[in-house]
Formats: sequence, C-alpha cells, structure tokens
Amino acid sequence: FGAARELSAFFNEVQAAKEIQHPNVVRVLHTEVNPSDKPPFLIMEYLPGGTLKKRLDAARASGRSLAADEVNQLAECLI
Repeated sequence: FGAARELSAFFNEVQAAKEIQHPNVVRVLHTEVNPSDKPPFLIMEYLPGGTLKKRLDAARASGRSLAADEVNQLAECLI
C-alpha cells in the first residue's frame, strides 16, 4: 500500500474521522496495518437500514415521494 506518505495521509484521515462525534456520522472503531503488502484497513460501526441510495431508490420505485420531514432529516445529516 503506497509509501510512507500515503500511509501517513491514511492515518491523518482516520484520526480526523475518530474525532468527529455526531449522531449522523458513522464512527471509526478500529484501524490496523498488516506488516505484509496488504493495505491498511479500518472498521466502522454497523448501521442497519441500508444506504441512503437504497432508501431513495425504494421510495422512487414505489412511486412514493419523501415527506418534508424526511427531506429535512436527510438535509440535517449533511450539515
């Protein structure tokens, strides 16, 4: 996995993500670097319910529009 520069950048991003504590942000639980040639990885918390894309696609496929409170809730997650 790249050179020391890329590994340092990876850990900087992970550290920044670990410092974010917000109910609409998935938490980073663990990171690990394998001494072999495998890339580093991180483990993030599991959130049930599928992805935002799947939720929007399902609503669209059923012909249902999102209610104003649903749109508001999604918008708050992005702020």
